[in-house]
Amino acid sequence: MTIRHDGQVLDQNTVVSATTSPDKRHILAVCLNHTLKAWSLETGKTTFSRDLLDKRREPQEVPKIMLDPGISTVMQVFEAHSSLRGDQYYIATFSPQQSGVLKFWGVRDADYAESGVRDLFPETVLRVPDPDDGALWTVADFRITTTRDSSDIDIWVLVRLNRRYKLYHKVTDMERLPGTWLLGWSTAVIGSATAKYSVEAPTKGSDVDPENTTEKWLDFLFCPGCVPEVIIEAGLAIYNSTRSLSSEEGSKGSLKGRVAYSVGSQVELDISNSDVGRYREYSHLEWMNFWSIVSDLDQSRWEPLSLTLDEFAGMPWLTFGDGCSAVRDCGDIEKAAYNTDEDLRMHSRMTHERTIESDDEVFVTPLHDLAILVGAAAHFRASFSESLQQQCTNTVQHELWQDSLHSVPVQMQSFYDSCNFAEEISDKQYDDVAAALKPAGGFDQFDTYFLQSLFDKFLQPMYTEVSGLLSTKFGLRLLVKGAQETIALHKRILTDILLLLVFVDTEVDREEHEMENLEAARVYTEVLSLLRQYQMLEWLATNRRPDPHEKIESHPTNISSQHAPGRLTTVLENLFGVDTRPQSYTTRSQSESVTGNIEDLLKWVTGGNDPTVTKERVLVNIQCNLLKNNNIDLASSFLLFQPFTAWATYFRARLHLLRNDFTEAAIFFKRAAYSLSRPNQTIDYSLASSNLLSPLEASFLSSGPANYYTHILSLFEPARAHRHIQDFASLALQFSPPPDQASDLLTRLFTSSLALADHDAAYSALTRYSDRALQHNALRSLIAEMAAHGSVDDLLALPFTSLKAEVDTILAEHVHRELHSPSADTDTPFYKILYAWRLRYGDFRGAAAVLVERLESRQSRHPRRGAGTMGAEVLAEYLLAINALTMVGEEGGWVLVGGEEEGKKSANGTVGEQGRRKVLRLEDLRRAYQAELDRRSVLESGRWGIVGGEEEDGEGEGMDWD
Repeated sequence: MTIRHDGQVLDQNTVVSATTSPDKRHILAVCLNHTLKAWSLETGKTTFSRDLLDKRREPQEVPKIMLDPGISTVMQVFEAHSSLRGDQYYIATFSPQQSGVLKFWGVRDADYAESGVRDLFPETVLRVPDPDDGALWTVADFRITTTRDSSDIDIWVLVRLNRRYKLYHKVTDMERLPGTWLLGWSTAVIGSATAKYSVEAPTKGSDVDPENTTEKWLDFLFCPGCVPEVIIEAGLAIYNSTRSLSSEEGSKGSLKGRVAYSVGSQVELDISNSDVGRYREYSHLEWMNFWSIVSDLDQSRWEPLSLTLDEFAGMPWLTFGDGCSAVRDCGDIEKAAYNTDEDLRMHSRMTHERTIESDDEVFVTPLHDLAILVGAAAHFRASFSESLQQQCTNTVQHELWQDSLHSVPVQMQSFYDSCNFAEEISDKQYDDVAAALKPAGGFDQFDTYFLQSLFDKFLQPMYTEVSGLLSTKFGLRLLVKGAQETIALHKRILTDILLLLVFVDTEVDREEHEMENLEAARVYTEVLSLLRQYQMLEWLATNRRPDPHEKIESHPTNISSQHAPGRLTTVLENLFGVDTRPQSYTTRSQSESVTGNIEDLLKWVTGGNDPTVTKERVLVNIQCNLLKNNNIDLASSFLLFQPFTAWATYFRARLHLLRNDFTEAAIFFKRAAYSLSRPNQTIDYSLASSNLLSPLEASFLSSGPANYYTHILSLFEPARAHRHIQDFASLALQFSPPPDQASDLLTRLFTSSLALADHDAAYSALTRYSDRALQHNALRSLIAEMAAHGSVDDLLALPFTSLKAEVDTILAEHVHRELHSPSADTDTPFYKILYAWRLRYGDFRGAAAVLVERLESRQSRHPRRGAGTMGAEVLAEYLLAINALTMVGEEGGWVLVGGEEEGKKSANGTVGEQGRRKVLRLEDLRRAYQAELDRRSVLESGRWGIVGGEEEDGEGEGMDWD
C-alpha cells in the first residue's frame, strides 16, 4: 500500500522517525503503517515489529491508522536511573488514535520480540492531556527525560489548536505512572500574541485620560521587546495598501512618525462639533485595526516548530519561526496568579518559617490562600467599566508621585472619592468580592497579616550561593525578557490589591465584620512603596540606550565611525544584568535557576542582600550612570524616581547643568550645600556616584562650604556661565578659605565679573588681592575693560584708595603708547581719561601736561602741516590745558615738555637739546594759543605766499614754546 505526500509516493513501511538504541546494536523506528520496528545492525534483519497501541491489526485496517508523514515526533528513547525488572532502556511512542495515546515500552533485548520487548502498561490507556474546552487539540510534540538522581521521569507534551498552543508537564515515578497519569499536570500557556508582551495594549481611554491616544499606542508598539520594527514596517505597508494610501506620503520621517501619520490620516473628525469623545473612539478603533495587522504578522513568528530538552541542564525549549523560548518554573507569586486555589491545594503543604511581626515560629499563609486573595483582587478590577479603569489608573499615578500633606486615612478616603467607587461599584460586585474571599475566611480574615504574607513574596532575599558562571548576551536577553514579564505581573497584582484594599476598608460594615487586625493605613503605605519600586523597575526594563560596555570598532581609515555606540539594550540589562551572576544548576534544573536568576536580577537593582544599601542610594546611582554616559533624555525621564535627599538634589543640578539650564542648576546646588559640605567620612563619593565624580572632585565634598562652592563654580566654568561662577566664588569667599584658595577664588571672581562687565564686583575682588603682581595685572585689565566699554564715569567713581598712583601710571602708559606708537589702537581716548582722572583728584598740572603732550604729539606726527590744520579739537585742547594751569595759579602755572628724562634719546634718535625737558609756563601756552588763532585767521583769509623749496615763516612752528 502506498500514499502520496508532498508530491512523492511513499510505501507504508516508510520510516517516519528513527534512532539508534542506547546499546548501539539496533535501529529503532516508527513507520507509516503505525508500527514500532527494530533492525539489528549486525544482521540487518527486523528483530521485532509492534503496533503503536500493541494491537493486532488486520491488513484492511492499516489504511485507517496510517500516520501523517509530516508528523514531527512519534518516538523517544530514554534510559532510567533505576530500571523496572531488568529493562535496559525504554521507548515512548505516540499514536494519534483515540485522541492521542502515549505508550511506554521496556526493552531488555531487542533481538527477542516476545520476551525482550514489552508493553509496560498494557491495561492502561495513557491519553495525552486535553484542555477540555470542546475543541480538537492535536499533539505537536512531546519529550521525555529522566530526572537527576531519582527514578522519576519528566514528561512534556505540546498540543496545538490552530495558532493556540499549550505545553503540559508532569513529573512521576515510572512504577506509579498508571495510577497518577491523570493527576499533577502543570500547564504553560503560550496563548495569543498579546499574552507575551511585557506591557498591555492601550484601552480606548476617556475624557479623564490626560494622555493622547496616539502617544499611548506608539509607546506600546515601540516598547522594547514588544514588536520588532521590521514587523511594524511590514504591517504599515499592508495597512497603507488596504487603504490606498501612497507609500511616499510621510515617508521621509522616522518609522514612528510614519505610523502616526498613516493611522492619524484615517481618523475623521468633525471640527465644527469638536466632539473629543468621538475623536477618541475613532482614533482607538483605527489603532486597533493597525494593531490587528501587526499582531497577526507577529503571531506568525511565534508558532512553535518543535519542543526540545537540554537534558544536562534540565531546561525545556520551544523553537519558533523567528527564535526560541525557554520554559522556566513559576515563582510563588506567578503560581498564585496563574492557578486556582484548588490546583494549588493539591500540591501545597504547610511550611514552617519566621515572619516579620514575631520572632516566634508560626505557620505562614498557604500559597493557595494567597491565590484566593490575588484572584479576588484581579476579578474585582476586571469588573470595572472602562472609564473607571482609566480613572483608577490616573488616581494611582497621582498617589504614587504626589506628595500629600494629609494623613494616610484621609488620602485613602480621597482615593475612594476620586475613583467614585460609591457610584461605580454595584451591590453585585460587592457580593462577588465577598464570595471570592470566602474560601480564605472572608472579610474577617482580610487583615494585615494576610496581606503582609503576600508582600513577603515580593521581598524574598537573593540566592546566597555565588556561582562562577557568567551570562552570555543571549542569556541576558532571556533574563530581561523574564524580568519584563515578572515586573508587569507584580505591578498588576499590587494595583489590584491597592484598589481592593481601599474599597474594602471604606465599604465593609465594621459592625458586621470588625476586621480589627486590618491596619489599612500601614498596608496602604506598603503597597504604594512596592508600586513605586516596580514602576522604577519597569522604567529600567523598557528604556533602551547604546550599550556602554560595547564599542563598535571600524576600519582604521574610517575615522568617523570609530568608537560608534553599541547595540541598543535596556538600562536593566547593561547596568545591572551584566553584574548578576547566574545561579548554578548543578543541584537543581536550569528551569528553576532561570526563575531564580530573574528574581535575583530584580533584587540586585534594589541593593540585593546588603542592608547598608538603601533604595535612595540605588536611585541616585542609576541617575549618576545615566549622566556619566551622557544619556540626558533618559536622566530627565528618570527624575520622577529621584528621592529628595541632598545627594539626589546635587545630581538633579548636574542634569540641569548638562541641559544648559544654569539657573535651575544653581538653585539645586545651593539646596544641597548644607548637607554636602558637612564632614562625612563614611561615604566614598566617587564610588557612590558611579565614578561620575573623580577622586579630586569628591575630595571637595564634605570638607567645608568653601571647598563645596569652589567645586560647584568649577562645574560652571566649562560652560562659561560667568554669572554663576561669580555667585559661587562670592559664596566660597564668605567662609574664609586658606590663602592660596582665596587667591584662586578672587582671580575667578575678578575674571567672571569682568566678563559680565560688573566692574564694581571686579574692583572689589582686586582690592582683596594679597599678591601685588596679580593685583597690578588685574588693575591693568580692569582699566582697559572699563575704557573699552566706555565706563569712564564708573572708573572715576571707584575709590582706588591705595591704588591711585598705580592707576595714574597705567593710564599714563596707555597715553604714551597712544601718542607715540603709530600702530596703537586710538578708539579709546586714554588721554581724555587721564586728563579727567587727574582733574578728579586735583592734579591740575598733570592734567595740563597730558594735553600739552597731546598737542606736541600732533606736531611731531605732522611737522609740515602745522597745528593750524588740525581743526577745532586743537583749540579746545589749548583751552583745556590753559584752564587746568590757571587752576594751579600764576606762580605754579607751568609744565615740563619735551624729552622724558635728561640724556634720553628724543624722537629723532639724537641726544641733545631737543631730547631735554623744558619748562612751559602758562603765559607761553597762552601765547602759543594766540599764535594758533592768528595762523588760522591768515589761512581763512587766504593771505599766504609760496616760496620754492622754503617753508613760509610761521609754517611748521605751531609748537615753538621758546
